[in-house]
Formats: sequence, structure tokens, C-alpha cells
Amino acid sequence: MTTPTSLRIPDELKNRYAELASSTQRTPHWLMLKALNEFIDRQEKRMAFIREGIESEKEYRRTGMHITLDECIDWLDSWGTDHEKATPACHK
Repeated sequence: MTTPTSLRIPDELKNRYAELASSTQRTPHWLMLKALNEFIDRQEKRMAFIREGIESEKEYRRTGMHITLDECIDWLDSWGTDHEKATPACHK
């Protein structure tokens, strides 16, 4: 199901997407839907990341379990080397 809607778009932006639609052989409608979907996907992922961070901070405050930034960097720096390290263990 689709519902028509209106959107006021500055002339400069309208000209840009019309040119892009022409050069990519897509319709302006297709480009707008693609852009909206990609924006919403990114924002939903951003909000999930923020929620996860908030939950992680609550868990840290509750338990005190953590790894330090140096431990994390040391582990990440070992990725792709012959001496890749195991994931650091959480501690208090």
C-alpha cells in the first residue's frame, strides 16, 4: 500500500535530483524513495547503537565489569597479525 504525500523541495535540490535521475535512467520518485529508505535505515541503526551504549553503561554501573581502552586497542592492533590475541576478558 502506498499513500501520496507532498514535499516542498528547494529548487536547487530538485534540479540536482532531476539531473541525477536522468543520468542514472531512474525516476526522481525512485531516487527519493531510495534516499528516504537509506536515511531511515541509517537512523534506525544509529538509534540502536545509542540504545546499546546506554544499556552497556547501565550494565557497567551495575556490575563494574569492563575492559580498558588500552586492553581493547592492544587486542584490535593484533588483528590480522601472526600473533592475534584472544578477546580481553572483562574485569572489575
